[in-house]
Amino acid sequence: GVEITAESTNSVYLIKNSELTVTLTGTPAIEAAILGKRALIFGETWFNDCPNILRWKKGITYEEIFSKQIENIEKIRDYFYFRLEKDSVLARQNGSKELVYPNSTRWNFLDNEKDGVIDLIHTFFESMK
Repeated sequence: GVEITAESTNSVYLIKNSELTVTLTGTPAIEAAILGKRALIFGETWFNDCPNILRWKKGITYEEIFSKQIENIEKIRDYFYFRLEKDSVLARQNGSKELVYPNSTRWNFLDNEKDGVIDLIHTFFESMK
């Protein structure tokens, strides 16, 4: 059945004790995939094709959702490493991200950030040839 819980309930506890995690586009789907549980998402995300995650589509059936093979943590890890290698670039959202790279000087960090964006743009245009 369906249970309503307090907002403060630990999401890992809920996911571990569920048959299916359902979310619009949120990280509970990623948490479920990592924990070896199925997740169903309703929106478009960058992790649509992550193992253990299904995207809602018109006509999807209970059998389709629950017949999906549960992949192990190694498959999930490999998926995220692949996405990291394929789709990410060193950049920042705000200045506090520099704290993640404590051994980098400010100018070194900014140069790496710029070089990453230039490399991404170069790769994009090379792939268009």
